[in-house]
Amino acid sequence: MRLFQDNLLQVLDLTLRSLRIVDVTQTLAQVLDTPGDTQHKIMHSARFLKEFSHGLHQKWRLRAEKLAYGLVTRDEQRMGLWEHEQGRSLFEVITCYPYDKEDDTEFIDVMFDYNNTDRCKNKMRERPSEPFSREAWLAKKRTNTAEQRERTPLGDIRRVAPEAYRNKWRENYLALSGTPLKQFQGRDMFTVGDFANPADRRSVRSYNLTPEHVKMLHDNIISWLRHDEKGVTDQKERPFKVDKLGRVKLDALTTVFYHQFRHLLDESMELDQGAWLLVHIMAWFPSRYIFWCDKSDWEQPCLQTRVPEMVSAAAG
Repeated sequence: MRLFQDNLLQVLDLTLRSLRIVDVTQTLAQVLDTPGDTQHKIMHSARFLKEFSHGLHQKWRLRAEKLAYGLVTRDEQRMGLWEHEQGRSLFEVITCYPYDKEDDTEFIDVMFDYNNTDRCKNKMRERPSEPFSREAWLAKKRTNTAEQRERTPLGDIRRVAPEAYRNKWRENYLALSGTPLKQFQGRDMFTVGDFANPADRRSVRSYNLTPEHVKMLHDNIISWLRHDEKGVTDQKERPFKVDKLGRVKLDALTTVFYHQFRHLLDESMELDQGAWLLVHIMAWFPSRYIFWCDKSDWEQPCLQTRVPEMVSAAAG
């Protein structure tokens, strides 16, 4: 109980400190114009808000994300870009965070002292062996921070090139949306697999759809990609993992579809044909989806080779 109450106050304290700093920081250029110690404080504050973003207004979430991903130390730039870790140990954050005196909040300090002395009337709470002094703790923390900076300087803060994270996460994939997806449509929205070029056909069979089928499938696909749907995307026997870019493997999406709607369309439909049906549906709504295709596959002339490995929903 004592650990929970202390951690709760630490989160509140760090949140208030970080919000004050991020609130007056609009751009990355503004960060780079500040003194070195302030740059590091802004970077740590933004990273904390990015990793502990529950309950924050969208303004703070977006601002923190821009600053957290846009700033990197010299060593991080050389060894690899920073990546957020949801649920990072609070002790690790406290160890790195600079507790500058000008950012102290009086009522937070009072709450810390009250929670760690015999004045606290919570009978479920573990009594401290000796009275806790928030002032002494902060003084020790500031001394340790200064000593740590001397032993292992963080180095200059650098601005991350916008394409750096895109290249890191996209790896060898092309992100395609809009017009490039239309080549997967075929000649008719309501006929799957009807291509003018016979080499582009998935099988000798084609599947006919009704307008109701198309709407139902599109509505469900976009919902699965944008939201976790209880009882559908959370089944252990159906792998459905959304990565940090909101991408889902096409075969995982097909597995969910196969279990949900196969009986409504055609009981004889095979799993790989179901994947082609999903590609067909998404291709007819090209501005709503993003296809993630392997660069080497996309260079091939065969349409079947160009089928995406992953898909995601476009924003909006």
